[in-house]
Parts: sequence; structure tokens; C-alpha cells
Amino acid sequence: MIIESILGNIKEYAVGDRRLEKVVLDRDGLSKPHQKLKTQSGETFGLSLPHGAALSPGDVIFADEDRVIAVELAPEDALVIRPAGQMQWARAAYNIGNMHQRAFIQEDCIITPYDAILQSIMQKLHVPCERTVCPIDGVRANVSQSEGYHHHHDHGHGHSHEHAHDHSHSHDYCHSHDHTHGDSHGGGDE
Repeated sequence: MIIESILGNIKEYAVGDRRLEKVVLDRDGLSKPHQKLKTQSGETFGLSLPHGAALSPGDVIFADEDRVIAVELAPEDALVIRPAGQMQWARAAYNIGNMHQRAFIQEDCIITPYDAILQSIMQKLHVPCERTVCPIDGVRANVSQSEGYHHHHDHGHGHSHEHAHDHSHSHDYCHSHDHTHGDSHGGGDE
């Protein structure tokens, strides 16, 4: 069997009396559109999603009259950072970005893959943090160029900047929003 599309999300999917089987993937496994997967019951099948597609926790990838197969995010070695106040949030975010560390934001914390150096930095900044094993989940804080970020500066005769950030994000994996942000500055004293 080869899975070629995502049918929906388990939070919105009517499972009914069907058996729910799970494919447990780590955060890196979610981003691979072509791979071999194995359900918790041991069945192996292929995944071949369209170019640019990626899995999310809760995605339903197969359904028939007997069962539904959904993706579950595996617990991983993680650093859970719990900044208190805007200054700690800003300092934590700056240092996570400075280390080019993947980060996922939740309402009350930032979760990153565990990194001893990052933990040491947070401790020096007096930002509460703890090493734990949990799903690395939340709203992704950073994107790369390959994920739709475009940044262009044109410094010809005038002075202009074009910042187009095409991205989508989801909240609780129930729905998503697409946003395009842009600004341009004419010539002047910038």
C-alpha cells in the first residue's frame, strides 16, 4: 500500500466504530514526504506525498470501513523553556534563534530539541527550563527559505525593501491561515 494524500485531521475526522491505528513519528519524520511507515500494529506501507507536503500530528493518512490510520508525534528528548515576562521571552527567543535551533511555541513555553549548551544559556539568563521527554509540538517559530520565506532587498537608485513572507501556520492543528506580509520604503533618509 502507498499513501499519497492526507485525508484530514483526527480532531475533525469521524472515526465511528472503526479501529484507530497510529503511526508514531518524531519531528523529523513528519517532514519527510517519501518514506516507509509502520503502524503500531506492525503493518508497513509507503508514503509518497506531493512535493512540498508534510505531515502534522493527527493527520489521517488512511481510512476504510474497518480502520483509520493517523499520525502521532513521538516523545523526544526536549528542552522546555518557560520564560516569565516579555523580557525573558525576548531573550530566550533571541538566543534560540542565534543558535539556529528549531523551536515550537506554546501558550506558556517554548519547546526545542534538547541541547546542553542552550540549557546552560537559559540558566545563565535565569529563564526557567527543564530537560524532559515529550512531543516537540506547538507553532513552529522559525522557517527556512525552502519553506516559503522570501527576503529581497533592492538597493538601486532609490532605497527600497521588499519583504514577502508567504507562510501558513496552524493553531491546535484544526485549521490554518495563509498570510502574505509586505512593505516597501521609498527613497528618503533611511
